[in-house]
Amino acid sequence: RTFFGVTAMLGYFWALKLGEPGKVSLIFQCSSLWVYVIAKIIFKDSPSWQTKLGIPIAFLGLWLVLRPEHVMAIALPDLLAFGASLLNAGVLLSLKSLRNEHDTFTIMLANYGLSSIVTGLWMVPEFVVPSSMTVVFLLLGMGCVGFIGNLAMTTGFKYSSATVASNLMLLLVPLMYVTGILFFGETLDLVSLTGVVIVLGALGMVTRYQ
Repeated sequence: RTFFGVTAMLGYFWALKLGEPGKVSLIFQCSSLWVYVIAKIIFKDSPSWQTKLGIPIAFLGLWLVLRPEHVMAIALPDLLAFGASLLNAGVLLSLKSLRNEHDTFTIMLANYGLSSIVTGLWMVPEFVVPSSMTVVFLLLGMGCVGFIGNLAMTTGFKYSSATVASNLMLLLVPLMYVTGILFFGETLDLVSLTGVVIVLGALGMVTRYQ
């Protein structure tokens, strides 16, 4: 689970660095679709009819967003986001096996402990010989904001229903689109906007009824 988590975040952040924030976030959020497809194949899970309907609709919306001439024409950031979404599905699916023998606290302690060690060793050179103090402060700021965000998210999940909480997570996509348009020159035409709405609607339907 740690391997899937660290590599998924590496791919996601790499894609954000190279690509458009809104599009990358939209693709990454589709990891839940891979979960249902893989669980059907490996674990023989039976998804609801709404999920079976929502998955192809979501892929239709993705096609409207990407509109590649052929598979090889997909941009590198979008491919990285796809890879990250697949790896993130591994994070979720690994729980199906882990939860049979381990309690939640043990899984979380091992996962975050190992992830901290891996990423910590990776970042030691940056802190020992920083390229600039600005980079160090930005990394520390990102860590603090991320911690506060996760704390608020965890608290919110505690007091809201699973359906509401899961659908609220989809708000990340339009927020990232707004950020990309305002600060990073991302563009969104009518066809792409239609695709975004279709994908979010399909994901919301899958989350609501699965």
